[in-house]
Amino acid sequence: MDAFVLDLLEERVLTSRDFVELSNGVCRVRAPLTHDLALTLPKWRQLMAPVVAHLAQAFRGSVGREHRVAVAPRTASSHHATVAHTSAQSPLKLTPRKSSQPQPYASKAWGTPRPEALRIVPIPCAACGEPVVKRRRWHCDACIPGMKVAQANKAVVVARKALAIQAAAGNDPRRDPEMNCKRAAAISEGHRRNREWTRENNAQSRDEAWFKREVLPKLDGFSLKEIAAATGLSLVACSRIRSGARLAHPRHWDALLELAER
Repeated sequence: MDAFVLDLLEERVLTSRDFVELSNGVCRVRAPLTHDLALTLPKWRQLMAPVVAHLAQAFRGSVGREHRVAVAPRTASSHHATVAHTSAQSPLKLTPRKSSQPQPYASKAWGTPRPEALRIVPIPCAACGEPVVKRRRWHCDACIPGMKVAQANKAVVVARKALAIQAAAGNDPRRDPEMNCKRAAAISEGHRRNREWTRENNAQSRDEAWFKREVLPKLDGFSLKEIAAATGLSLVACSRIRSGARLAHPRHWDALLELAER
């Protein structure tokens, strides 16, 4: 049991969300940690079976023995002292937590970001059947890029259908002159920055293989908003870069590498 607890503390980061404090001061474990611990019950049943059998034999052998225990006579003073002791409240109950007391740890904004923990019992990948050890995932690391590309393609199909419905209703955003001017200005500005960076950094030691090996696999742990804030690109472009469907321009590699090494 001690070895299991030490391994659990090394593989999993426990936060305040894994526990809850009741009004009487009792602390309890919360889900999903309780679900992961419940999956280990067959293991403990197998390990505890010989110990329980040994204790059962030891108790069975002492059933016929006589054990005399000297019991002190009860007096009136000791009886009143026992009643007073049992009726007294626990120190935790004397100062219950008030509803008006601020609880900053109960808000999500106050808590620190929770790192992705590992599963105690791996599950099979939904695509290939390989074990998945990370929580909140149903695909292994090898199938995640293809899964994200498939999801992006489905989103593109849905967006095109919605755009066709808007165009049929006479509300096509592609024909808005102001929106077209803003889009053209943003595209031209991006191309201009790419050309300037290419002229200033002709001797680039890193190549596409380096980016796919050192940076791209680490972007899976960051959201699209974090990638967009680091690069200044749109969410659609960040989604394509993270899924591997599009290669980021080399001028964004330093920002993405800094984000991946946090």
